[in-house]
Amino acid sequence: MDETEGIKGEYKENDLRECAYFFGRKPLKKLIKNNPGLLSVFRAHQVKENGYEMHKFGKSSAFPTCITVFSAPNYCGSYANRGAIIILKENNLKLQTYTQDEGNFRLLDGHNLFSWSMPFLADKVTTMLLYIVN
Repeated sequence: MDETEGIKGEYKENDLRECAYFFGRKPLKKLIKNNPGLLSVFRAHQVKENGYEMHKFGKSSAFPTCITVFSAPNYCGSYANRGAIIILKENNLKLQTYTQDEGNFRLLDGHNLFSWSMPFLADKVTTMLLYIVN
């Protein structure tokens, strides 16, 4: 989160993305204060090394004012970040992180997909031809 001053002293345009704004603790605290039923803001799509970041603007034991989650591990193949998801179940919140799968799916015995699928394809084509002939 960016603490810089910008539009009305609360937001700043994100020139890099051209479709988003930076905001800091001031507008976030105002939003929470003006909406008594609101406990926290969850936001996404900002790379975080651990897949998430919790922003606490009060006591260290308080629930985070904002939680940033980023679900794409090793974003664009160059960030080496973890991905994370939020699981909300029966009023319990869980953050689960994961890394990118290191290897591609490989068939046994060095087969490629085409050679591996040929017997199945041949069987289906034969069945279709027999159906047409009969």
